[in-house]
This record gives sequence, structure tokens and C-alpha cells, in this order.
Amino acid sequence: MISPSKKRRRTKRDTEFGASVSSALAEARITQPELASAIGKSVAYTNQVITGRKAPSEEWVNLVADCLRLSEEGRRKMLQDANAQRVRSKFVLPPYKG
Repeated sequence: MISPSKKRRRTKRDTEFGASVSSALAEARITQPELASAIGKSVAYTNQVITGRKAPSEEWVNLVADCLRLSEEGRRKMLQDANAQRVRSKFVLPPYKG
């Protein structure tokens, strides 16, 4: 078994939201699979939200904030970053399938 300090984080963080979640996970020494299990979501969905392929819902952010025991300020910042990502994602065109 790999010790928590030796676990590698390889998630590409393309968004401020993804960076804030990844930083919070690193600080708490929790991996994405552990987070997904704790909040009752799939690992794939959790990764898609963190990497910006899916927009984070307020419910998902609150589950993560509760799991990581974030301060009110940390929760507020994560919600703010999630809202900014949702707004930006509305203006991104879907991939071309021609």
C-alpha cells in the first residue's frame, strides 16, 4: 500500500475551481477516489468535475466542502470558483463531430 505522502496527483487542473479542489484534497491528504466514495459519487464524475469537463453543481460543492471540513471562507471560495466555471462553460462550444 502506498503511504498518503507518496500518492501522486496527476489531475490536470484547467480551471481555478479544479485547482482549488485539488489543493484542498492535497491539504487533506485525500485522493479523488477517496473523495468520490465519501460523497457518494462516481470516481469518473468526480474527476470530470474537477478537471472542468462537467460543471460543478452547488450540491456537489457542498458535499465536498463538508467532506473536507472546509471553513466558511473556504466553502465560499469554492462555491464562487464553481459559479465562475459554470458561467464560463455556458459559452464554450461543444467539440466538433463532423
